[in-house]
Amino acid sequence: MKKTTTLYELFKELGNELDDHDWQFIKLSCHITNTLMKIRRDRNMTQKELGKILGVSNKTISNWECGCFNFNLKQLCLISSKLEISLNDLLFKGDD
Repeated sequence: MKKTTTLYELFKELGNELDDHDWQFIKLSCHITNTLMKIRRDRNMTQKELGKILGVSNKTISNWECGCFNFNLKQLCLISSKLEISLNDLLFKGDD
């Protein structure tokens, strides 16, 4: 297996039985993960600092950045509000 750079690429290599809805979910999940990590790094924040802003532990931030999450709409709106970015940017910015 070649070296992968994103979770999306890894899932694509491993899963031939996933349908279009699964792929859309994976792509969106990877995008949210990458966006949160980029925002944190661009703002020179630690996982602990971001967790404090969002009211979660640094372990939760770590899990999110590793792709281990199942956000609901309320959580996504809270993240968007606390980080002062639009929900659209959190979910879709940079997508083609």
